[in-house]
Amino acid sequence: MRAKGLDRRSYYIQNALWREAFSPQADDRIGVPKPLGVLPELAMWLQCRVEGVPAMQRLTDPNGAELAERIAGAIHKLQRAGPPAPRRHGMADELRILHRQLTPVAEANPSWAKRIQRVLAASERLGASLPDSVFRPSHRDCYADNVMVNGNWVYLVDLDLYCMADPALDIGNFIGHVTEFALRSSGRSDALAHLEQALEAGYVDRTSEAMRAAVRVYATLTLVRHIAISQRIPERRAWTSGLLQLCEHRLGIRAA
Repeated sequence: MRAKGLDRRSYYIQNALWREAFSPQADDRIGVPKPLGVLPELAMWLQCRVEGVPAMQRLTDPNGAELAERIAGAIHKLQRAGPPAPRRHGMADELRILHRQLTPVAEANPSWAKRIQRVLAASERLGASLPDSVFRPSHRDCYADNVMVNGNWVYLVDLDLYCMADPALDIGNFIGHVTEFALRSSGRSDALAHLEQALEAGYVDRTSEAMRAAVRVYATLTLVRHIAISQRIPERRAWTSGLLQLCEHRLGIRAA
């Protein structure tokens, strides 16, 4: 349901994916939920329930690296087989989101204000270091909760932000979320490094070595965004300081 009205665009995109490469007949067992139809009077569209669990519940299993490699394959498949979209999301949009979300955090926490300003400035420089790329179909909210695992099947869900974007965006975003989860669940940002490596390698193997640097840039920018996310979720606020310190380290910011 959507208060702003029926989201027909997401329905049509998911329907196109399900009827083509992401159908129940997909040999690679990478799919999307089956769309069922629209209910305009309720500003709603319907899809079949996907059985299974969010990917993080399986990524932490002993064979989690194998699943990580498959998720990298699912992201790459979406880029190859997804329909074009009118919406675009570039580096300028990514940096604009960081400024919009972190500025209130700095205002509410004066002791962090200068550090957050330095993080934003360093993020701008990092983003500017990437060359222009050919945009590809992208999930744009790709992390473990939006990937469902049911046996040998992997499903991409919640495609409402689907757009054309830098091909490194989705895999970098997924890796950044894994790093944040590792920090929050174990106190160590490198606790799930083997999953990060499997995700990165699985994607680079399917694309090119030239993509590796861009993937790492987007992973770092995702961690910066998590500074703001941690403040919006009360039970995560204890990790804001650790995330800020981790981002400073990733961005090469020396302690004042």
